[in-house]
Amino acid sequence: MIEWVVKVAFLSLVFAAMVGLQRLQLKDDQVKGRLFNALLIIITVLIMVIYVREIVLDHIIPAPSDEANYVQILTDVDAGKEPVISGPGYVIALMVLYNLTGLNFASLSSYVGIIVAITLVAIIYRTYRKRLGPTWSISSIVLLLSTSYFLWPMIEGRPQQVGMGLVFGGVILYHRYLENKEFPLALSVVLVIIFFYHILSLLVLSGMIFIIWWYWFCMKRTTIKSLVLPAVLNILFVAMFMSNDLLYDQMNGGVEWMVQTSSMGPIANWTLLLILIPITMALIVPVTWAVGKYELLPKLFSLARSHAKVFIIGIGVLAGLAFILQFFLISDIYSAKYHDNFGYFIIMSLGNIGFGAAFLYGSYLFITQHRKESPFFTACIALMVLGVLVIGASLVLPEGFNNWLIRTVNYWTMFAAPIGGIALLRSSTRAPWLQRYILPALAVLSLINISRDPDLFGYP
Repeated sequence: MIEWVVKVAFLSLVFAAMVGLQRLQLKDDQVKGRLFNALLIIITVLIMVIYVREIVLDHIIPAPSDEANYVQILTDVDAGKEPVISGPGYVIALMVLYNLTGLNFASLSSYVGIIVAITLVAIIYRTYRKRLGPTWSISSIVLLLSTSYFLWPMIEGRPQQVGMGLVFGGVILYHRYLENKEFPLALSVVLVIIFFYHILSLLVLSGMIFIIWWYWFCMKRTTIKSLVLPAVLNILFVAMFMSNDLLYDQMNGGVEWMVQTSSMGPIANWTLLLILIPITMALIVPVTWAVGKYELLPKLFSLARSHAKVFIIGIGVLAGLAFILQFFLISDIYSAKYHDNFGYFIIMSLGNIGFGAAFLYGSYLFITQHRKESPFFTACIALMVLGVLVIGASLVLPEGFNNWLIRTVNYWTMFAAPIGGIALLRSSTRAPWLQRYILPALAVLSLINISRDPDLFGYP
């Protein structure tokens, strides 16, 4: 009984913090206002992290989870073994901290996870505030904290925590490079760091950079020169990855196993991959030429603006179908977690549904009313294209490696929140209670959803 009283008290505190984050914010035109707002956000995030880690899970996130997997990986590395590692930089960093502090790996992962969670949200908020202004940035952060697709990777101690921050920063830096035409030194540093830190995040960032460049190139706003440095670095990274060096030696073999055990296994190998890459590039070149020559993208955007409702509904339907497909691919996990109760699943997903609805309405407002280029909207489109690719890959990859859409959505939320924030700004004048009270309530539901509370959820 006392345990439930503590849980309810903390959830009430989360709700109050989310409400206070919107109602107590100071004007952001002075240093004390910026610091106060940032402090409110940090306190809100800290309460959320404490609820999951300390109140529900007693400090440690248990298996099955990536954090538990990496605790085991760290234990194996300390014992002299060579496990498959997708985030070598994370392992190296924690091994250094382990030798310095003497803490066990589970506690160390937890403490690092708490620090990174706060740092990640602080960096995102600072970028929002700089790009969007005080009011829009607060709405965006509140919306971001309402979806479990961001909360879980934010809280869980694993390489993707820092990887998300690096992808977010890398995309913003690349947009700044496209806008200002300055030498992308900072972007180069981010790409190098992310290669050594987390290979999945590198794939996401590199894919986004190419798609964003392709969009700008087809719109005749940049040249091939702006892709040269990222392309050269990625070619170097691929060569290093395939060379079986010390960094990704076991990971290379793990990728080969994953591909060979997939439904494409009988014909899949590195030789086939090396053949498909130039064929793909040969197809991309004429398509890019045709899109640019006949100005197909401007015509598409003009068509989207003139039929915005149909366009947004279409995106919503396609996204819904993609999530349904993802649900069936890992239905055993969802069935176990929600005790085969679809209604329970929907209730616990209301935060994600609300986030998606805000994004769609915000996209409608952006398409019909905004004319200025937004790095956030462009990044959302890039990740949606990647989402189509990874859901296709999930259909053929073996069990346990078919949740790539969810992982892609984790990154997408950071860029989608400002677009959904447009919808919140509109509703703040028409129905302010939606943002002030309903959104914090949805955030509480999402927090419960990711808490892995054994009294509420089951796991296979």
